[in-house]
Amino acid sequence: MRLSLASFATVLVLSTTNASAQFAFDMSADELRAATGKLAVGDLSVGEVGIAYPTFCTKDGVLFGSSQDQLSESASDYGVNFRIKREPGSALSIQATKGSLATQFVREAVLLKLTGIAPCQFYESSGLGTPFLQITSINGLTKLTDIISSLR
Repeated sequence: MRLSLASFATVLVLSTTNASAQFAFDMSADELRAATGKLAVGDLSVGEVGIAYPTFCTKDGVLFGSSQDQLSESASDYGVNFRIKREPGSALSIQATKGSLATQFVREAVLLKLTGIAPCQFYESSGLGTPFLQITSINGLTKLTDIISSLR
């Protein structure tokens, strides 16, 4: 019995210690970007292009991309780069290109990125306040079925 009480006390102490040891994310995404001097997709003006690894969501059968995704300072030689162009009307178009030393195929990378995306409602209801912009095309294609067909 003494061993059981000691074990219970140890578990109780460890569980309360872990519960209070939380990392506080005490800045908004905008504050974090301002503090680091990093730009995001939403900072692009119409016609400007930046490289980012996009966060997608869907709403009413339409694809959206996060305006808060951080822009990269340069393209990667080893992976697939997503060149995001700001379009008129709060929209984005995306051109996925393969880095010079990349082994992954562009179409597979795009499809992988689109697999398992959450509904925009998830982000809206989470309190994250992530504004999303409508995606007009990916590599000139305007439908998921076209991207899947291009894999064959």
